Amino acid sequence: MSREPGPLHATCVDFAQAAIAQQQDIKLDGMLGQLPLHQDFAVDVDPEMRRLTIRDPADSQELASQGGLRRIPGLALPSRLLGVELLHTPQTRGFSSVSQSVPALVDTGSANSVVNWPAAELLFGLRPGDKVVRDAPRIRAIGVGGGAIDMPLLRFSIGLVAEGDHVAPQAVRVALGDAEVFADIFGREESGSWPFGLGPKPLKPAALIGQDILSQQRYLLVASEPAVYVAEQPESEGVLDYVGEGDCIDAEGRRLAGLQKLGCTMDDAAWECFSLPPGACAGIAVTPKGRYQGLCYIFVGEELGKDEELRSRGFARYAAPAGQALGPPGSTVVAADGTPDAQCFQWQPKGG
Repeated sequence: MSREPGPLHATCVDFAQAAIAQQQDIKLDGMLGQLPLHQDFAVDVDPEMRRLTIRDPADSQELASQGGLRRIPGLALPSRLLGVELLHTPQTRGFSSVSQSVPALVDTGSANSVVNWPAAELLFGLRPGDKVVRDAPRIRAIGVGGGAIDMPLLRFSIGLVAEGDHVAPQAVRVALGDAEVFADIFGREESGSWPFGLGPKPLKPAALIGQDILSQQRYLLVASEPAVYVAEQPESEGVLDYVGEGDCIDAEGRRLAGLQKLGCTMDDAAWECFSLPPGACAGIAVTPKGRYQGLCYIFVGEELGKDEELRSRGFARYAAPAGQALGPPGSTVVAADGTPDAQCFQWQPKGG
């Protein structure tokens, strides 16, 4: 059964997004918000079909079952906003585990997902002064009120807490920063950050989920439950297993041919490896801590013909150190050479 939405109560006010759109020769006449649309109806979005459908919330579970959508329990946030629990789901095996979760606002109007600094430390072990953060590209985020903040962009694998486990979309470039919305919606800690609880009160760990995650698949927002229903992404055909500390080497003790990048997370390198045809990437080496934090390698032969595409994302092919030779095409990761801070992972087919 379907119903006509309305009446929609609106506020007449200028908003920054209209001016930004105008610069791109796009005319925006308004913005659809949470109230009353999301509260009174289920919003069914299919990005691939470029379709938004207003549904009766009573039909949500039947629709989810028909569409093979997983239910993500929602959080009731202030101002009747919709939230979920978010966690870090590493794409490698044997080195780091799934993190604890933090609350996240579901923001269909945001292009990028955002994690505040307390949550970035909790989920990813990162702080503002870390080298990988300093080397990362920046994005300028503008709120509805027009306030702007520049934030580093780093790729992470983000999971949404489901009933009993989690749903992991493809890794996305997450913005890290303390946007105003976090204080407004999630608040601050009870005690200050100085000894004896004095000083400024830090933000509570929190995040915001944007269209970079939502638009990967069909999703159904049912704020009245509250819940979000999402389609699961197909799993990769391979895995990246932890080999040990150091650079990756082949059976003859040689480094493998490949490309390198600065300002790179472990999830970023893993995402690049999994994006290639199965077996085309022999593995990755990353430096999550230490002097060379953010330096990563993906072991891909030049004969694959992907260098130009990878260069567009900041990678460059490296040469063998003086007096050494790289492994020939087809070499596989066998061991790690013990170089401090570097971590080596070997690609293997699932079940292999």
